[in-house]
Amino acid sequence: MNLNLLIPFFLVTLFLISIFILYLLLKRKTSESIRDKIENCVINAFTVQSLLHCLKKTFPVFFPSIVDIGVYKKTKNAFVRMDSLSNEDILTEDLLDSSHGKSKPRLPSIIYDLNFKNLGRFFIHSVLFNHTALVIMSKEPLKLDELELPLKIFLERVSTLSELEEKETILKNFSAIMSSHEVLEKLMFDEEVLSSFVVNSTKLLLNVPYVEIEKGNKSLYKIGNEKKEPCKEFHLRGTNYTLNVCGRVLSGEEKSKLGKFLDVFSFLIGGEDFIKNYMELLMEIVKDFENSTPFYKNHSLLVKEVSVLVGRRMGFSQNSLESIKYGAYLHDIGMVTPISNIAFENKVLTEREKLKLKYHPIIGASLVSPITRLYPTIKDIVLQHHEFCDGTGYPYGLKCGNIIPEAQVVALAEVFIGLISDRPYRKGKSFDEAYRIITSESSTKFLPEVIEAFSSEYKKITQTIDSIRKGK
Repeated sequence: MNLNLLIPFFLVTLFLISIFILYLLLKRKTSESIRDKIENCVINAFTVQSLLHCLKKTFPVFFPSIVDIGVYKKTKNAFVRMDSLSNEDILTEDLLDSSHGKSKPRLPSIIYDLNFKNLGRFFIHSVLFNHTALVIMSKEPLKLDELELPLKIFLERVSTLSELEEKETILKNFSAIMSSHEVLEKLMFDEEVLSSFVVNSTKLLLNVPYVEIEKGNKSLYKIGNEKKEPCKEFHLRGTNYTLNVCGRVLSGEEKSKLGKFLDVFSFLIGGEDFIKNYMELLMEIVKDFENSTPFYKNHSLLVKEVSVLVGRRMGFSQNSLESIKYGAYLHDIGMVTPISNIAFENKVLTEREKLKLKYHPIIGASLVSPITRLYPTIKDIVLQHHEFCDGTGYPYGLKCGNIIPEAQVVALAEVFIGLISDRPYRKGKSFDEAYRIITSESSTKFLPEVIEAFSSEYKKITQTIDSIRKGK
């Protein structure tokens, strides 16, 4: 071949190869970029809705032809769209161009078969993992093979968050019932309402001929015409109420059912001594738990001592200081569950394990809920002891205005004790290192007045901690 012809041919070929390599590099870069974005969504979102919203913002940037994205949960015979439960149409907002006019094409709320590939003139793509599915509707076919793994991780995160939110809802409902002042105040302070409630409930539970409640030797309320043997007395523990159940012999199972009901009721109406006994029981549980865990010994005691010193410096009332004292000691009562096994295994935690760990303030708040009758803020102290002013805390990501001051005191004390304590994965820092972190690097996490009180009491705090560590 003529050399003059060979050179241009070679250059053209080299140019085409360069273009092809550049195309591959760009494709790889785009793929890696969207993988990074998906992973960031997974790591930084702490609710199902925020996770879905993050994906909604990410995908159209890389795939402009997307029309709708839906996340579905598998039921017995169908997939039900999770995000459609929201009043706000979060996954179609801003995704459509003006050519669609007012009509917004949307994936179905229920899908019976994920294998369908088209919906009218639109293309359908789906990824299934752990009974959760991601379904995408677009105007053009999409190549998602390289994104299958990050999308499955995304769906695992959706599943975990959904599970936690369901449990949280149950606990919130439980707490709402427990704190219903109108009902509980009548049961606690209106003896007529109390008496009729216990007697009628027992009658419904056991279907016996005669039920009567007495206070001392005085009959308060009864159902039935005649008090006939055999009779069985049941005492509402911690109170001076007695329940008489007459007319037939109760089975062991019936006695057990009634005993459990009366124990719960005794707890609700019990006096101050009953509540204090319960609180002391929780404190003993915390103490036993911490003594069995080398990296956690005296943790709650130290947090309590620091919290009380800071709270007293800030000028809290005596009742508030009592709430801080007991709230600080019981702040990790929610850890005394299988969750604690996760915290103290000497390994790097998975995202799922981290989420479970972050659930312990909600469990703890439900356990201390009855104590609010004596110390009204103790539940919020336990619930919010990992919340920070800058919104980086958990379980709700609250900011300063929504975190009670008592909880902020305990949060600072908990962080300080955590920093100076050994953990399976690191050695504890010195007092001064921990002090510098709290007062400078992490100062935006706490109210200035909390940090100021902590600084003012710093010398006394370190002396107290040294004394406890030496067993004095």
